[in-house]
Amino acid sequence: MKESKFKLKYGKYPFYIHCDPLFENTAYPTHSHGLNDKGWPEFMIDPLAFGPEGNGSHINAAYDYFKKSRRKKILHKILKGVTVEVPINKLHKKWDEPPYYTICFRLVPNTFEAVKQAYDPNNEGVDPDLVVVQIYVKGDDFALTDEYYKGGVTW
Repeated sequence: MKESKFKLKYGKYPFYIHCDPLFENTAYPTHSHGLNDKGWPEFMIDPLAFGPEGNGSHINAAYDYFKKSRRKKILHKILKGVTVEVPINKLHKKWDEPPYYTICFRLVPNTFEAVKQAYDPNNEGVDPDLVVVQIYVKGDDFALTDEYYKGGVTW
């Protein structure tokens, strides 16, 4: 039997993370569900960036980082269209060895191919009220294009 593609996080987080276990030849973005219901944007990341577990930990870390009251202003900047960069060791306090990635956050439209794959797998139409912030590694500009996601990410 194939393992479930849903990773549930109980207790600490008010959302769950939907990730691709990378069993097939194509992958869809790792993404959250439930944050829009709480007035937050959903978070989404390239499935191959850090793998399912690493991507899930980045989504959790992003939530933890932005939920602090002094950082909510930064999240509001992202929602107004500003791309924000955060050093990985600020996002993950226990990250203490190279490589020291810069993690970027940007608002993406509902028409972005990655959003459609993550939130509209049956091609029924993305909820027009859905708000999504993409998480990506600085320099991974390929992950910012529709072409990268068309047909599912391949490796």
